[in-house]
Amino acid sequence: VNDVDGSEKVTFRISGLKSGSQISYDSDGDGTAETYTAGSTGVINIPLVKNITDATVAIKDFTMKAPANFSGDIPGIKFSLVTQDTDSDSATPAEKIATAADTLTLHVNPVTDSITALNTIQAEGYEDTPISLSGKILPQTNDTDGSQKFNVKIDEIKAGSTITYDGVSYKIGSSDTSGVDVTDNGDGTF
Repeated sequence: VNDVDGSEKVTFRISGLKSGSQISYDSDGDGTAETYTAGSTGVINIPLVKNITDATVAIKDFTMKAPANFSGDIPGIKFSLVTQDTDSDSATPAEKIATAADTLTLHVNPVTDSITALNTIQAEGYEDTPISLSGKILPQTNDTDGSQKFNVKIDEIKAGSTITYDGVSYKIGSSDTSGVDVTDNGDGTF
């Protein structure tokens, strides 16, 4: 950018992002990265330092953080360099946009939220009749989007007992001390 009169603003525009995505970049050249967050349009405009050169802007200097609890692909991320002339002789600022020919697909790997507590409620019933454990095993997590499932191991079951889970019955033999592993329905119920 050859800005003789100082009237041009240079912006790095990143579009195609998920709402809530964050880009960190040292846009003012002070050595500390600023953080910009994409809104509902999925666009972030980062104002760049004056007298921009190849040495002062590089994509390698950007870092991105996906929205909270997001995993999967973000396809079609586009990078554009936008110059905007804001001369007093212009009724509306004129933009000139240079866009990268290719787009980027960013893959975000899932991260398991931690279990914060595993609570149980005493199950009671009559002999020789099934006793439901539904709602009696209560894993708690910081998972806010319901994407986590839990595997729970039930052990120290008396020999001769039968556990039925997901339509399959498991008979606990006298030599079987490993217990039974069950997976929740995704909502904390079994």
